[in-house]
Amino acid sequence: MTAVLAGHEHLYQRVYIRTADHAGFWQVTTGGAGSPLHWLSAPMRRKSLGMPLPDSASTVLGSASGCDFHFCRLVIPRRPDGGAALRMDVYQVGPKGEAKFVDRIDLAAAPEGP
Repeated sequence: MTAVLAGHEHLYQRVYIRTADHAGFWQVTTGGAGSPLHWLSAPMRRKSLGMPLPDSASTVLGSASGCDFHFCRLVIPRRPDGGAALRMDVYQVGPKGEAKFVDRIDLAAAPEGP
């Protein structure tokens, strides 16, 4: 498993959950349409992401988030080399329906860095 996609919360957030054995997975929350948005301040978000997780897992801070109407586009390419790229693009939706690119992530790869 490389990613968990969840809805319900009316916001966008992605974090990488690193397990004690240095493996991990992406956790993406997306629910940016159809209902009033949930707004969280940056300090509240950091506090909630800093809470202890079971089994000594930890979150990688610095991941993307937002409280805007949005949609996610998952791109699963056919790769002749057998690579496992799993790209997700995120677009903010403006008041007149215009889409603006805001984030890109490869759900098959861990983030770079510690």
